[in-house]
Amino acid sequence: MMKDFTGSAALPVQVVRGRAAVLSWKEKLVALSERCGQSGAMAHLEYYLARPAFVRKKPTLILTFRRDRDDLEAAVLVYEYQVMGIGCRLVVSDYVGTFQTVIAPAGERAKAAFVAGKILAQRGALLAHVSYEGEQPRMDPVARERRAAGGWMTWAILQRQTIGYVRVEDTVDATLAHLGKHTRRNLRYYRRRADTTLKQELIDHPQITVNEFVNFSRVCTFPLTEAQALKRHGTIKQMPPNYLFLGIRAANGDWLSMIGGRSHEGNTHIEWQMNRADMSSHSLCTLMRSHLIEYEVNRKTRKIYFVGGTGHSIRTALIPEVKVADLMVLNGWVPRRLLLKLAPPDSFVGEMLANTALEWHRWWRIPPATMSGDNSSPAIDSLSASEGAL
Repeated sequence: MMKDFTGSAALPVQVVRGRAAVLSWKEKLVALSERCGQSGAMAHLEYYLARPAFVRKKPTLILTFRRDRDDLEAAVLVYEYQVMGIGCRLVVSDYVGTFQTVIAPAGERAKAAFVAGKILAQRGALLAHVSYEGEQPRMDPVARERRAAGGWMTWAILQRQTIGYVRVEDTVDATLAHLGKHTRRNLRYYRRRADTTLKQELIDHPQITVNEFVNFSRVCTFPLTEAQALKRHGTIKQMPPNYLFLGIRAANGDWLSMIGGRSHEGNTHIEWQMNRADMSSHSLCTLMRSHLIEYEVNRKTRKIYFVGGTGHSIRTALIPEVKVADLMVLNGWVPRRLLLKLAPPDSFVGEMLANTALEWHRWWRIPPATMSGDNSSPAIDSLSASEGAL
């Protein structure tokens, strides 16, 4: 049976908005993630906020405390779309990096997501999307609608499976044994060919200038814009030493492939890969994957994740790990068809809004003006200067 998350929040809640304000909570967020079994979820917070897909969105934290206001119980990190610096009231989470969205004990993540969605809608969000790792709550048909004065919201929830990971063993051969025969053959073949014809060299944390990086991006299969390339290069320079950054260079000095990602406590998350577009016969993507596996074996890594998935044949060896639930809360007065037009093209929230299989539920809400009693959340009515309305 689904727990009742529709009434006033039972615990004090604080909303923090803006990059600097969110970063000021990093130390406490890291400690919270350790307590909740999500070690490393907030270790690279600066990096998360600076990613090209999120740097122009306004980060927002919804923090839930125990009654004494000193003990942080849960945190939800979401982002508001901005146009020319003005908020659009469309609030989304990182649907790929759900590990960093809801920080709470496993059994409390659904509650934290619903509380965050409700508060965001009450503060003016037209749409609030919150992803979390875990099962979606089961609905009680008798109690699926609760009516109260003051208007209503609608919500839907979608369950999906994470992409999974490659298991890394103590040796390269043992790791490759998890892959298909065709993939193993290609990883070895293109590595030998590159050794012979290109005299290639793998460089750990290559010292590449910003101009070299931008020029390399221009000749890649999926070139970045100059602004994106500058941002990525700057992010690489700011990351801690355990940040993954590898480059393959030919004997003539040409860069062939680069790859980057995060590593924490035996897990590596591949964020991006760049390969020259004019050397398809050398399968540079496969060449880099061959180097990556050997590199991670030597580092005693246990799992390699490809954030957002991978089109490489290695995807057939990915081991599913956890389920993810995507909660969408809408202000009831805004038609879904209008929100669908407002949603960015090809976005995950757009896909959810267009999903005709989703079951939408009416969620009657108590307006903030009535939430000043003993059973309400005082932070909803008494907001600090760092918060502000959406």
